[in-house]
Amino acid sequence: MQNDVNALFLILGLVSLVVGAVGIANVTLVTVMERVAEIGLRRSSEPRAGTSPPSSCWSRRSPG
Repeated sequence: MQNDVNALFLILGLVSLVVGAVGIANVTLVTVMERVAEIGLRRSSEPRAGTSPPSSCWSRRSPG
């Protein structure tokens, strides 16, 4: 009886870990897909090479 309860909790724990991992992967994928479009838009609107120093994502971030 005790082994059955332990096995049940083990299975429930594994299922919850898998569901959590899928949720985190989904949020990460959506964030990356949104950023890809934004980065492409920024790159298309920047001046061509040689006209000005390149801008990076890091220089545009505000401190804090």
